[in-house]
Order: sequence, then C-alpha cells, then structure tokens
Amino acid sequence: MLVKLKTKYNNMAVPVRAAMWFMLCSIIPQVITVIMTAIFTRILSTNDYGISSNYSAWYNIFSIFITLNLNCGVYNNAMLKYEDKRDEYTSSMMGLSLLLGIAGLTIIMLFHTQFSKIMTLPFSLLVCLALQCLFYNPYGCWMSRVKYEYNYKSLIKITLLVSILSPLLSVVFILFSENKAVGKVWGQNVIYIILGIVFYILAFSKSRKLYHKEYWTFALRFNLPLIPHYLSLVLLNQSDRVMITAMCGAAANGLYSVGYAAASLLLILNSGLTQALTPWCYSSMRDKQFHNTKKYISIICVVYAGIDLLFIMLAPEAIYFLAGSKYAQAVYVIPPVATSMYLIFLYNIYSIFEFFYEKTKPVMVCSTLSAVMNIALNYYFIPRHGFLAAGYTTLVCYLVNALLHVIVLRKVFNQQNGSIYAVSIKNTFGIGLVQVFISIAITALYPYTFVRWSIFAVVLVVAIIKRDFFLKLLKTIKK
Repeated sequence: MLVKLKTKYNNMAVPVRAAMWFMLCSIIPQVITVIMTAIFTRILSTNDYGISSNYSAWYNIFSIFITLNLNCGVYNNAMLKYEDKRDEYTSSMMGLSLLLGIAGLTIIMLFHTQFSKIMTLPFSLLVCLALQCLFYNPYGCWMSRVKYEYNYKSLIKITLLVSILSPLLSVVFILFSENKAVGKVWGQNVIYIILGIVFYILAFSKSRKLYHKEYWTFALRFNLPLIPHYLSLVLLNQSDRVMITAMCGAAANGLYSVGYAAASLLLILNSGLTQALTPWCYSSMRDKQFHNTKKYISIICVVYAGIDLLFIMLAPEAIYFLAGSKYAQAVYVIPPVATSMYLIFLYNIYSIFEFFYEKTKPVMVCSTLSAVMNIALNYYFIPRHGFLAAGYTTLVCYLVNALLHVIVLRKVFNQQNGSIYAVSIKNTFGIGLVQVFISIAITALYPYTFVRWSIFAVVLVVAIIKRDFFLKLLKTIKK
C-alpha cells in the first residue's frame, strides 16, 4: 500500500504535487492556532487575551498602509511580467518596503502617546507592531515566490519552522514576562521579524537594485487603488474587536475573541475547499461545463452548511475544550459568527467567477459598503448590548455582502452567458438564509445537552448510511 502511494505521488506532475503541499501548508498553521488557543486561554486572563486580540486587529489595519500589501497580487503579477528579472524586481520591492516601513516606524514612534491612547496598547506593543510591518513584506514576498515557482520543499520547511516556533516562543515569553499579553504578542511575532531580516538580506544579496522607477511605479499603480478593498476586508473582520475593546474593555474582547476563534475553526474547511474548487471552476468555465459547477457547488454548499450547523450545535463543548468554563459566555458568539463563515465561503465561491471574468471593481464596492455598515452597526449596538451584539452585526454585514455579490454575479452571468449560470445563486444563497434562522434557533438548545447530542447522533448515523453518496461526491471533485 505504502509503495503504491509513493509511486503514485512520484508520478504526479510538479504543479499538482506543489498544489497539494501548498494547501497543506495553509491548513497546518490554522490547526496549530486552534490547538494553541486552548493553551493560551488557560494561561492568560480574559483581559490579557483581549489585549493580544486587540493588537492583532490593529496590526491588520496598520499593515495595509505600511506594507501596501506588496507581497500580494501585485507580486504574483510581477513574477509573470518581469519573469527574467525576478531578482531585480524583488530587490526593488524590498527597497520600497524598507522605505515604507521606516516611515511607518518613525510616525508611530513620534506620535506613540496618541497612538497608544487611541489603540489602547502599551508602547512596547506599538514597537512590535511597527517592526512587524517593517519586516513582513520580505517574508510575504518570499512565500509568494516559492509558490509561484513550485518550490514546495522550502515552503514546507519554513511553514513548519514558523508553526512550531511562534507558539512555543509565545508560551516561553508569557511564562517569563510580567505583562502576559505583551509576552504573548512578542513571542508570537519575533520569528516573523527575524525571518524578515533574513529575507531582506537574501533579496539584497541577489540584486542590489533598491530603487527602480519602472518597478516602483508598476507596484504603486497596481496596489494603491486596491487599498480601499484590502482595508474594507480587514475592517469587516477586525473592527468589532477594536470597538469592543474601546467600548467594553479588553476582558469583553477576550470573551468575544474566543468565541470568534472557535467559530473560525470552520475556516480550515473553508480554506481547503476554496483552494480545491478554484482550479476546478476555472477549468470548467474554460471548457464551458457550466452544468458541472452548478450541480456540485450546490451540493458542497449543502454539506458545508450541514457541518456548520452541527458545529453550532456543539458550541458549548467547543468553548469548553478551547477555553474552559471562564469563557462560557463566549458560546453565544458562535452561532452568528459560524453562520458568517458559510457566507464567507459563499463570497469565496462567487468571487471565483467574478475574478474569472475580471470584474474586480464591483468586488471592491461590495466589501467597502459592507465594512462601512459593520462599523456603523457596531458603533450603535455594542454600547447598548455588549460584545454579543458584534457577532450579530458581523452576521448581518456578511449577509448583506453576500447579497451584493448575488446582484453582481447575476449581472456578470447575464452579460457573459445569457441565461446560463455556472452556479445556482438561488440555491446557494437560499441555503445561507435557512442557516441563519436555524443557527439562531439552536441557541435555545444550549442548556439541553442530551437533546443536542441526540440530534448530532441522528445526523451522524444518516451520514454513515449515505456515505457512498459523499464518497462519490469527493471523487468527482477530485477528478
């Protein structure tokens, strides 16, 4: 059996083998994050956990302006556009990143008192944030390049190194720090700072073109218009934690963040499915096999929603495993946020077809409107109803975001294929609406453990009886 599997693996084309490892490397850090959450919640107070979560939210916002996300889409495009000058382009981006990073560091240090007050973060974490922004682009660009060149062996090594050292150093720093929140943040991110320094040196050793007018112009023209889109996505994901900290305190944010982290377990499934579906959808669209995508995406959405609802059913046990009884209140965050994970999956599916037809501007409009709405709803409801309100404002905004994409996608399909739709918008969005009502109703069952587990057992038995159907579906998707 092992020999057969090894032979089959060795006979895989390099891109196929690389895609498999890339997907695995994207899942490993998420799995380890879940495991470490169960540890951090037991060695940190709710206040300290809330501070570290608040730091992550602010980093994700500031990094957009300081790094300009030069390691994202623009870098992948440049690998094709400047295929024979990749080292020169990379070195030039490192020069631009260094300039942006030093400018960001200088501004944060000059106005650290004001930033500390607004962000409710101590000075030491402002330093960490600035350094992390300064040294992330080299790491991110290296990650993008090895994926583009199918250098999966190097990616595996770095992924394992970071996935092991980051949580390990966090625990060590927590145990030896007076301020546990500061210890967690520095321990978690010091490995990224060190790797950023290493990749700066590697990039400059291959080429010393710190400035190249054409490369800088291309990067800035490509990425600057995307800043509103990137910022909107971050605000949609992170603004609730920032606002909870400001309005209710770090302890409340700690409770909310644990519930959010538990619901984010579903992102592991989300990430794996999206990465598997994207190339399949592209090839099906290219070959005009619209019936295949329409049929199987609907089935996958049903299965995903079913898994989502089962997870919501067992939310009290998930919270107990991840955080223990002191975070019991966080269980009521899970239903709206977990349902939002299905809507995020839906957005990922819809965006595959939107990007296939190069309709990127409507995507930016959808994310911007949803983010603005999220901030407005949080501003109104969090002071009145506490951190639990943020879960439901998140749900409402992702529901609106999905609805906006429904409108965009219908227009795209009508323009391209007339009456032929590559995905059943009615079915996939309808599943989301049904899940919204069921997930809210499930919260009434949380005090009744026996009832919840009985329902779970019945669904499990049905899944086992219908296993041939699900296996056939998986084989079809794999092909």
